Amino acid sequence: MMLFGQKDWKPWLLAFCVDLSSLQLYKMQHKERALSRQQRLELSRRTITLLLYLLRSPFYEQHSRKRLEAILCGLSATVPLTRILCNPIAQYIPQWQDTYFYMWST
Repeated sequence: MMLFGQKDWKPWLLAFCVDLSSLQLYKMQHKERALSRQQRLELSRRTITLLLYLLRSPFYEQHSRKRLEAILCGLSATVPLTRILCNPIAQYIPQWQDTYFYMWST
């Protein structure tokens, strides 16, 4: 990020590929063996962190933001009582993105 900047795709793609390949290598090595509860929890946590790449720059600005806003707006307009939950989330997502996803490590 220091070389290319926070909005460039190279650091995002490199970090995503490293995390994805690390997770796949771990699963390949341990597929024959039964995993302990801690190992399963760690795999779940690492899988969830892959989903969080959708909220990191530059992917968030170019792809996720519009879709997420459309989903929240659609839910609040069509499903009863979801406006109470969806509107505050839609208002706070940009602040959360700036606060929690400015760094690559989570």
